[in-house]
Amino acid sequence: MRVLVVGKDTEARVLRASVLREAGFDVAVPSNLKAAMAAIEAHRLRAIVLCESLSVNTMAELTEAFRRKHPHGTVIAVTDPSFRPLPEGVDRVVSSAVHPKALVDALMSAAPIARPSTGTVADIPQPIRKTGS
Repeated sequence: MRVLVVGKDTEARVLRASVLREAGFDVAVPSNLKAAMAAIEAHRLRAIVLCESLSVNTMAELTEAFRRKHPHGTVIAVTDPSFRPLPEGVDRVVSSAVHPKALVDALMSAAPIARPSTGTVADIPQPIRKTGS
């Protein structure tokens, strides 16, 4: 599962990414908003993690771009649970006060969310094929 981790705080972003990598996730960690937007467009992503160092407007912008390209993906905000308003479209909130391994739990429990199709081929689930005999 490819996951994008986005935030302004480099230390927190890298720590969260390393915990996700240790759990077996394929993680991309863009260095800035422009790189994050490019990654959203260029890669097939299953989830985006929005760190608390982002502004509400930036979270909203990233969520909207992610939803357009990956309508069945999961948006997770890492923030103080009392932080409001969260952007529309955030599927899960993970408290910034807990260990980053809570992100692993949030991603593992993220079932595909039914969303309206954008009409692209990427929206059509592909059947799982067995290999071998």
